[in-house]
Amino acid sequence: MKKKLIILIAVILIIIIALVGTYILLTDGGTKGIASIFVPGSNVSDKFMTLEKKTLAQECADFECFQTNFLAECNPSFGEQTTNDGTMTLYVEIAGKENGKCRTNIRLISAEGEAKVAEGLEASCLLTEDEIMALETNADISTLDCEGQLYEAAKLVQ
Repeated sequence: MKKKLIILIAVILIIIIALVGTYILLTDGGTKGIASIFVPGSNVSDKFMTLEKKTLAQECADFECFQTNFLAECNPSFGEQTTNDGTMTLYVEIAGKENGKCRTNIRLISAEGEAKVAEGLEASCLLTEDEIMALETNADISTLDCEGQLYEAAKLVQ
């Protein structure tokens, strides 16, 4: 009896794993990590710049480029950035100014370790220079005007 129960539980787990994998492939082509199933948050893809808008934006290869564009009235810019420790690569864009704040969008392109499950998740924020400066001394991101699954995942691990 005990052996049958273990086999039944194993079969149920295999079916659940197969269903989750199929769901991921069918809903986003496998571009988002498994965290996209479990982490709440709205879809913010529509907040990212269109290809047409990107042709008018500056492509940035370093942090200084983003900083200059952010401080210069939120000039549209985009590019990939790797964290200082090299464990994550992010797509970052400053999409312009809204309500006196910079629309900043972020997508986790790749990650190592535990963050790997969040690959493909996105966040969109309306930020001011003061809010960015405050993060240097107080890393509490829960007060920021952000949305999206990447933001919700970051709050969970903060």
